[in-house]
Amino acid sequence: ESALTIPGILWLHSLNLVPLYRRMASRRSGDADAWLAVTVRDMYADRIPPSTLDPPGLDREVHRYGLLMTSAAVRGARAVIVNDDASARRLLLDQGARGPAPRVIVASTSATDTARSVLNLVTELGGPVAWVA
Repeated sequence: ESALTIPGILWLHSLNLVPLYRRMASRRSGDADAWLAVTVRDMYADRIPPSTLDPPGLDREVHRYGLLMTSAAVRGARAVIVNDDASARRLLLDQGARGPAPRVIVASTSATDTARSVLNLVTELGGPVAWVA
């Protein structure tokens, strides 16, 4: 959750942040499904039919449209690290045409190269690194 509030370098091991938002919704007082529906609507209202954003079928529609719910975390990031080229493309698609387009770095298969890339980013951009599994 710190990735949503602290600007820095975001390392997304998994692009699908729906489980994170589901946990956040369950911790809120009140109707968790309604909160999640509002959150999804805030992220995607301009891209999917409004009728699909109703709580009863929300999980099915999130899966159907391949929504990853990354935009809030990416909005504050100075850079985002992902595991492969396909994830980089999916991440940018999830932002939509008007969404933030941060610098996206694809992690190398070499741990040494990846560590070097992260250290270079921290040196260049500053800020903490948030890792989301």
